[in-house]
Amino acid sequence: MKRKLIKIILAICMMLLSLYPLQIIMADSGYARIIRPLSYLYKSANSEIKDNVICYLEETYFVQITLDYSPEFYKVIYNDVSGYVSKNSVSNIIGTPSKPYPTANITTIDSKCYLRSTPTTADDNIVTVVPENCSDLKYIGKIYGEEAIDYQGNLWYYVSYFGVNGYVYSHYIYNISNIAINSETFDTISSGIKNPTPLSIPECGIIIAVLTLPALIIIILMFKPLRPAKNKSKSSRKIVKQTKIDYDELL
Repeated sequence: MKRKLIKIILAICMMLLSLYPLQIIMADSGYARIIRPLSYLYKSANSEIKDNVICYLEETYFVQITLDYSPEFYKVIYNDVSGYVSKNSVSNIIGTPSKPYPTANITTIDSKCYLRSTPTTADDNIVTVVPENCSDLKYIGKIYGEEAIDYQGNLWYYVSYFGVNGYVYSHYIYNISNIAINSETFDTISSGIKNPTPLSIPECGIIIAVLTLPALIIIILMFKPLRPAKNKSKSSRKIVKQTKIDYDELL
């Protein structure tokens, strides 16, 4: 009974040790600074798809990298929105910024302000109506879309309204504060400090398989019952018997 209990404890320990590399791989991979103006946050990792842009990324601010998705793109979180950014638009940093995302105060000026799913005035993209003098809009970013009103420009704001994301036309917004430049300083790869990037999905799978396979083999061997010893063959018994007879004759 004790031996069986020891085997169970060892098996649990081996499984926990095999999961440790997975925890390292899945750990937060850090932040990257937006270094290019007019950089995009994409819905998917394909810059060629039409209407694939969520909003512009504010230069000097940061994205949180969640996955090294491909040679061209990172999967990131920006202002609580998940998306993809081009690697050429950002620079990996060492450290965690205290203010990674831009903020701005937004107040509506018109009762006809709609929260829309796209920066256009299509009839089927209205998410909800935002009341006049509402200041419950959380600024995420901006984008240029359709000119909803003649000669009023084509600027839209991408916002969150009680947890629902969408676009509001700039003509219906006032008292939006200016977004200051983020002046936080960090070491980057370009300064000679290596900042490891997260592994891609295939790389994660290969590493996890290689590291967990020995543990699984050991566990299987621990619980595999021992084979009973084989009976001696008839020829062996004959040899022993004949040897005993010869010995008796000598005596």
